[in-house]
Amino acid sequence: MSAEHMRRHRSLSGLIRHKAAVVSHMRSQGTVLLPADGPHASRLQQEVQRHNPGRILSFGLMEGADARVIHVTGVENGQRVKARILGETTDYVVPMLEVHAPAMSAGVLLAAKVLGYSLKDCSELYSSARNYQTSGKLYRIRKHSMTFHLYDQTHRGYFEGFLSTCQLAAQLPPDMTRRKIAVLTELYNLDDNVGHRYDLNRAARLLKKAGLDRIYTTHRFAEHAGILPDGVTWVAIEKLDQLTATLRHTLQDGDFLLLHGVWKANLSTITEQLLQWSEGYECLY
Repeated sequence: MSAEHMRRHRSLSGLIRHKAAVVSHMRSQGTVLLPADGPHASRLQQEVQRHNPGRILSFGLMEGADARVIHVTGVENGQRVKARILGETTDYVVPMLEVHAPAMSAGVLLAAKVLGYSLKDCSELYSSARNYQTSGKLYRIRKHSMTFHLYDQTHRGYFEGFLSTCQLAAQLPPDMTRRKIAVLTELYNLDDNVGHRYDLNRAARLLKKAGLDRIYTTHRFAEHAGILPDGVTWVAIEKLDQLTATLRHTLQDGDFLLLHGVWKANLSTITEQLLQWSEGYECLY
């Protein structure tokens, strides 16, 4: 739960009310699954209870969650997760690198168990799960003797997504990264969230921890240029064709390229052009 589309919701309280209202027409014997983590989890649960008296189950990292992640370790292109789902313990692979992916997987398996599916079978299948395009896609790309990774987070471009991209960059395993290069637009939709105060200090801290070697910016990033860490190589390029050409010239074997931008900036065309330019690629998720 994070502040987004604030022009419509007016406030965070309004956003929580509107989100919770989707359960208004559920039958009383229905089940609602809610995240247990985050500063707004309890407020969301209270609002849901006001709209519907049915059963509420929670998932996440917090003690007491009905589906709780117990342990996480890194594996190639993913994370191995141990979780306890409604009293049953399971161990499985989440084929995604995002920090929030284990908690989200616990919610998916909780839903499966509530619907009567075998937790064991669903856990074994999870290694083949794939992200929605709006949740981030990871590619391994080949060109001549060069292989690099591309992480595409360009179809939504909301503030929490930027923070997540920085966290992902910070925890990348060394064998995946010779250099970390990012392409950024403004951190959130400026027109859709006029007047809302985001925690740009936190954004600056996470961007610094990401350990980026080079940052390219475009569109309206200048509005957030104050978050750039000292000493990082920063290049502003307005035209996407020029930016793509620069990346083709700059990328080296072992690089990890991260793209994060609002959908209006159309950064997805950079991904499309790099995939077309390649001599082969694999969508890892």
